[in-house]
Amino acid sequence: YRNLWVYLFDPDGEHATALFARGWLADTILNSKGVAVLTIKGDPMLEEIAASPEIVVVEDARSDPRTNKEIVAHLGNRTIVNVPIVLLEKYMGSVGLGTFGDEGVRVPTTVEREFLVGLASHLAVAMDRIRLLRDQKTAASVLQTMNRELRAISSCNKTLLRAMDEETLLNDVCRIVCDEAGYRMAWVGYAVMDEAKRVRPMASAGVDDGYLAAADITWTDAERGHGPCGAAIRTGLNVCVQDFTSDPHVAPWREAALARGYHSSLALPLRDAEGSTFGAFTIFSGRPGAFTEDEVRLLEDLAADLAYGISALRGQIDRRKAEIDLRRGLEINKAMSGLAEHLVSESGSIRSFAEVTLKYALALTQSEHGFVSTIDPRTGANIGHTLTAMMEGSCMLSGEDRRIEFAMDADGRYAGLWGHALNTRTAFYTNAPGEHPSSRGTPAGHTPLTRFLASPALFGTRLVGEVALSNAHRDYSDEDIEVISRVSTMFAIAVARFDAEQALVASEERFSAAFHLSPVGCAISRASDGIITDVNDVFGEMLGRRKEEIIGHTPAELSISSD
Repeated sequence: YRNLWVYLFDPDGEHATALFARGWLADTILNSKGVAVLTIKGDPMLEEIAASPEIVVVEDARSDPRTNKEIVAHLGNRTIVNVPIVLLEKYMGSVGLGTFGDEGVRVPTTVEREFLVGLASHLAVAMDRIRLLRDQKTAASVLQTMNRELRAISSCNKTLLRAMDEETLLNDVCRIVCDEAGYRMAWVGYAVMDEAKRVRPMASAGVDDGYLAAADITWTDAERGHGPCGAAIRTGLNVCVQDFTSDPHVAPWREAALARGYHSSLALPLRDAEGSTFGAFTIFSGRPGAFTEDEVRLLEDLAADLAYGISALRGQIDRRKAEIDLRRGLEINKAMSGLAEHLVSESGSIRSFAEVTLKYALALTQSEHGFVSTIDPRTGANIGHTLTAMMEGSCMLSGEDRRIEFAMDADGRYAGLWGHALNTRTAFYTNAPGEHPSSRGTPAGHTPLTRFLASPALFGTRLVGEVALSNAHRDYSDEDIEVISRVSTMFAIAVARFDAEQALVASEERFSAAFHLSPVGCAISRASDGIITDVNDVFGEMLGRRKEEIIGHTPAELSISSD
């Protein structure tokens, strides 16, 4: 066959999108309107391809009632062969081949069919492996970014504790955000209470090159006040621009911003003790879409700490209380930084992730007991991997894994207080557990609950686990919810990374098995220099050589066609 194409099925199962094509019709398949993306529903042939586990062969597209005659007339199809790309009963797409026009009708032989099935199987395993590698890289990148930000916030909090004057404080915080968190530029602007409602730059760090001097930013309800900084001051809300190339609100500054490498920004309002906004802390990133929900929450905390430090310096508020609050913030961010660093470097089991997470969660909330769990993706059961001694002598956990399973009720919901957080996917606390509507009482022998807090661990929208705590030495508060929500988010990312790593190992094993057991001769070579790095037994038999005589050579050296 002189033409080959690969289509992937969209997650909704409604469309098939061209991924790859080779042959003289490649450009037409990939770029032609109505062919690059095909609608499955209503097309008999596509519906059959999307549902069939077997090869679908159309002997002559001109007469076969299943084909779309408009596409056939456009492309000149004759014989069409479609091989399903299937992995573990999941239909991923289809490999297609065929004849066109004067090539006539050509039905594949039995041997050719077997080869095409093997080819599609290899492709399915390889595609799954690429997806898992991407997921693993994404989870690791998120953890590293959060760790970097937490380190910067910890440094900023130390600066807040030592600050003696406002100017030094502002410049140091801007510098730390750029140097340690890796942002392109950061600056603090104060609202001027005059008729023009200008914004006066007070401090900055990073790449500026005259940007602020020429920016002419205001906080009026007009064009030059609709940018991130002006809008944050005027509304008292966070304002995020994820792409400077397209957001209309930054039109007056777009050219100058892009010239300096600013592609996204976040402006955070600075409020005084009475809640009035007196300025904004604005941060620029060198990449579009840089500010995730978790990053915004961390930077929002930093802006609140900065505003508090400014107010403390200005108003000479109770210095001792300020230090206590700032030290608490330092304690939290130091712990979060330590947790993030551990999760980034940890290569152990889910249990080790859970133990570290529980240690920090107990310390940050002064809780006596708790557990950290994961959700079994097959059964939905909540698996507790590490539990404190809450059951006195009656709860006997056997084995080294110290895991206990909390099954779902018959209605698909989780029971009790810990189940309430999972059912609602919302963190909560109660300082009167027995009075909470979800309480089912305390089992015999169980340590009485005096206070309870739980936070679901969510990776995106996927529920992957839970952090549950009890019996703190003082009442739980909204601050505890915020802190443990951040802890559970980090644990969720760690679980997602662990799952991706485990799935990748399984994928590599499937790939190896498919490669070495294939009835078709297969070889793997480096793209950079063509040197063969592995072959299966069939390939060696085809050449009449041992593996050792093939590996380490190029096809040319072995007198093999590179095709």
